[in-house]
Amino acid sequence: MNILCSDKRIGINLIKFIIMQSKYIKSDIISGVIVFLVALPLCLGIALASGAPLISGIISGVIGGIIVTLFSNSAIGVSGPAAGLAVIVFTAIQQLGYPAFLMAVVLSGLLQIGMGFAKLGFITKLFPKSVIKGMLAGIGISIIFTQGSNMLGMAEIKSTITQSFQANDAGLFFGQMHMGAFTIFMVSFAILLLFDRFKLNQHKLLKFFPAPLWVVIMGIFANLGLERFAPAYALSNTLGGFMTTVSIPVISGLNDVQTFFQFPDFSTILSSAVLGTAILISLVGSIETLLCVEAADDLDPLHRKTNGNQELKAQGIGNMISGLIGGLPITQVIVRSATNASSGGKTRLASLVHGITILVCVGFLSATLNLIPLASLAAILLHVGYKLASAEVFKAHIQQGKYVFIPFAVTAFGIVATDMLIGISLGILSHIMLYVVHHVVHPFQIHSDHEIDTYRIVLSKNVSFFHSWKLKQTMENFPLESTVIVDGSQSFFLDRKIPKLLASLKVKAADNNVHMEFVGVPYLEH
Repeated sequence: MNILCSDKRIGINLIKFIIMQSKYIKSDIISGVIVFLVALPLCLGIALASGAPLISGIISGVIGGIIVTLFSNSAIGVSGPAAGLAVIVFTAIQQLGYPAFLMAVVLSGLLQIGMGFAKLGFITKLFPKSVIKGMLAGIGISIIFTQGSNMLGMAEIKSTITQSFQANDAGLFFGQMHMGAFTIFMVSFAILLLFDRFKLNQHKLLKFFPAPLWVVIMGIFANLGLERFAPAYALSNTLGGFMTTVSIPVISGLNDVQTFFQFPDFSTILSSAVLGTAILISLVGSIETLLCVEAADDLDPLHRKTNGNQELKAQGIGNMISGLIGGLPITQVIVRSATNASSGGKTRLASLVHGITILVCVGFLSATLNLIPLASLAAILLHVGYKLASAEVFKAHIQQGKYVFIPFAVTAFGIVATDMLIGISLGILSHIMLYVVHHVVHPFQIHSDHEIDTYRIVLSKNVSFFHSWKLKQTMENFPLESTVIVDGSQSFFLDRKIPKLLASLKVKAADNNVHMEFVGVPYLEH
């Protein structure tokens, strides 16, 4: 840690930090509060989707807003728990248990710090964009699938569906559904869609009260109304053994603070399962962070660029601390960052304000947070999943052709059917296979001008001896008295046998009164 603190870019104290940002202090404070209003329900919702204690989302939100911000150099980027890691976290908690999972988070932070010092901030450039987009779509679909229980107020959806089919009685399923939860979910989701449809977030008054906040407020008052007028449909912390509202420790004094925290099981530090999870979290989290960094930099009104290596160090420090006290993995998050940019945030002070506001809110309003129905948070998460995997997203990739759509779809559905690592691997493999097949089947393009009986053959970037038969077959079929120009100027790799083949084909072409020329082909002249 001494090494980290000695780096002048991250060895910054809070007072100096605020003074440096004072030029935009007013707009940053306003933006920070707006980001807080978006981030708070997302922190709770992502913890819910991850199968983790809800307070863990708050912890990571505070650390992402305060600790990561102080070590980061991203001007408008905001960090916290991310939906992109929810599937990995859910699986890890189920397999390892929460204390061992926290150990994996700590180790992932160490790995990220190491990646920063190793200057691996370029790693996102190694992944095809179609695979990255497919990863986000797969995450969106997975999030949607995980929220069925909270949406319907039903603990065991699969078993209930099975029983309904076996009994051939659809009423059995609907009889198990909690109508209070489902109604709150539907109204919440409708609010989110209305904000999108009519762009209400851009209204000069409503932009201070974003859609997720309205959803939470509506959910609280709707449930209070049910308790008053229709108690049979009201939600509570434990409804038939199934939690239907937020449940975090209520702070009534300093002694209660300790109930917020859980600590890692250090005895699992050498476990292969824990190490594997740590590697996966650090890799996927780093990729997601760096992708968000690029997007946030594009949104920066002052056009500043973030050092990816420095961001990895900052995220690593945040993840270490988060894992040590019971929080979720942290990444930079594009939803929060985009909100920051659109709300007038100019510096890291906005992110810091957002983190401090979360901390204050939980410290003084924890009892109020426990009134939030999980159905409302499920609506927020479904809306996030819907945006990541909407029909428009799939349509856009279909329009870009099979070489983009197939890796995208393979990645997305691979993640849904298996897990994040396998899905991404399948996507990359499909991209490589398509690339190889494309260049084997299409080693060149033919441009013809029939008016002057001229044909230009443009060789692809890579032409190997496997393409010899196709070249030979094509060259022997040009009409008599035509001119053929072979253009190799765009080729990066030409097998040494190709120029020899072309030279021999030129001799045969001359016998058929076909004139052949070469441009940019090594060892051959015009």
